[in-house]
Amino acid sequence: MKKLYVLVPLLLCACSPQDNSHNQNKTSPAAGSAITAAPANAGTAPLPGTHLVAWNADGPGVVVTSSGNVVQVAGNDSRFGYQVSTPQLEVKPNSDVVVNLRLHVEAGHVCVGVLDQARNSWVRSPDDAAAEIKFNTGSNAFVHVVLANCNASESGNQKSRFSIEDASLSPGQKG
Repeated sequence: MKKLYVLVPLLLCACSPQDNSHNQNKTSPAAGSAITAAPANAGTAPLPGTHLVAWNADGPGVVVTSSGNVVQVAGNDSRFGYQVSTPQLEVKPNSDVVVNLRLHVEAGHVCVGVLDQARNSWVRSPDDAAAEIKFNTGSNAFVHVVLANCNASESGNQKSRFSIEDASLSPGQKG
């Protein structure tokens, strides 16, 4: 059976890093653990650029697994809590960069953003719906792509559940 991969637009939010304590309790067995997926399946057109295949669980109760080339995330029900993030990605300071994602959100609301090398401010705020995220790296030599919850309220939220089918980072023109 042949798999069909579709580029899915994302529901994004205007979250700030201060809204999420990235000093969250990381004692959960899943928090801080990394998972790596294989590149996209043959028959699926790969996204351009450097493939982002390593993802870290980045919140309490978040479980990350890999099945072949797909990273599956069972997240939590926090308002703006980070769910997964990339390890630091080397970038050229003051350059335009594009992140492309093939993401399938099964439950919850998921935001995508890019944090600076210190992980304390947004380089690219997750504030509009797009499967392609363009940003300038500013003075950063490293960045982190973050997938976070983007819920309207503090409680009563559905736990996020999503899969990352492919992701890449490449030089681009900011538009």
